[in-house]
Amino acid sequence: MCVSLKVWFCNRANAITGMDLMQEILTIEERDEKPVVDGQNMAAVLSRENQHLRNKALCSYCKRLEVSLVFLPCGHLVSCNTCGNMQRTCVTCGSNVKGTVRTYNA
Repeated sequence: MCVSLKVWFCNRANAITGMDLMQEILTIEERDEKPVVDGQNMAAVLSRENQHLRNKALCSYCKRLEVSLVFLPCGHLVSCNTCGNMQRTCVTCGSNVKGTVRTYNA
């Protein structure tokens, strides 16, 4: 969180003290606290995150099989074994594929 405070030091009588500054920061933090997520909303958030991670684990080419091939030299893991062996360039960065490494989920 970024906090922007405007403090003017006109003279010593009007100078802000460390305690005043700390109180102002605490007031801003309390005002900007995120609302508590209830169980139903949390389930929806987790479901969306789960779906996003599952989609990320699918081959960028066929969208059916899980990724299992790392392109070299870029190191992107974006392809299944079937699609990756046919590719000459990485779909993520566009670099030429000079080799591949098969990966396995433990």
